[in-house]
Amino acid sequence: MGLFSKGNSYEAAAMELEESQRRRDRTQSTSAPQKTAVNPPKAPPAAPPTLKSESPIPEASKLTYGIEDVIQLMRDLPDNKKEMVILIVQKTLVSAKIDIKSILEKAAKKIESLQSKNDKLRAEIRELEEMIIQKKSDVDRLRRDIEETQQVRQSFEQVYLRGSRAGQPTHFDEEPVTTTRAGLNLDQVSG
Repeated sequence: MGLFSKGNSYEAAAMELEESQRRRDRTQSTSAPQKTAVNPPKAPPAAPPTLKSESPIPEASKLTYGIEDVIQLMRDLPDNKKEMVILIVQKTLVSAKIDIKSILEKAAKKIESLQSKNDKLRAEIRELEEMIIQKKSDVDRLRRDIEETQQVRQSFEQVYLRGSRAGQPTHFDEEPVTTTRAGLNLDQVSG
């Protein structure tokens, strides 16, 4: 089936849209001479405006309609009959002399750029996850070292305190040292 065959409902709707546009154009072109004949101008007709005096019409190369504009337009359009909506949008863009091929090329470049950024962020996330794993390993090792050190300290502290209470001589020829759970020498701190 061809692009404009009646077999596809979307194509049929697009053809109806084109036909109604042609009818409207014909109606406007035939009614324009009648209006001038019925309502003759009171003043002599002015010279037709030159291109310089008219508001400038941008050339197709100067139009800046890109993929971002198409994305925004598609967001605002209804989702039902999406294929027909896309066809109408494409025809509108072509009639406005906007190069659809350049929009598709911009879309490909945007996808490539976004994919590159996505890959870079994923690599950064992997690096951060590896750092987290390493830091967790360091924390576990330190926790085990803390627990082991606390157990050894408590064992030594208990033996030391038992020995100092029993009057057994210590290895040092000093007074027994009072310590807290944190291991601070309370005699030195308060004195």
